[in-house]
Amino acid sequence: MDRAGFEAHFVRFVQMTLFEQDGVASAEDVHSIAQIFDLVSVDLFLLLTIITPMFFAAMHFYTAPLRRKYTNKLQILSVPFAVIPFFYFTNVDVAILSGLVLV
Repeated sequence: MDRAGFEAHFVRFVQMTLFEQDGVASAEDVHSIAQIFDLVSVDLFLLLTIITPMFFAAMHFYTAPLRRKYTNKLQILSVPFAVIPFFYFTNVDVAILSGLVLV
């Protein structure tokens, strides 16, 4: 137990119980710099070109005045573009963000 009263060994036990990893990477799990760049670049491209603009469009809808009729049809026409990250994501966070933008 440390000075703050936090038991780190218990947390490590819970982590080892929940996940089937021992903390040592096997040979097939180790990626080269080029593979890491490929994985990161796809998600970054999806995030910057599709998810972020659609998030700003969604915030434009969510912050519209309540009593005024919202007539912008751009969001409805751009919904098929938000489905693209579901097929090409390499990180689960990008899939979750694209799902939030769809809603």
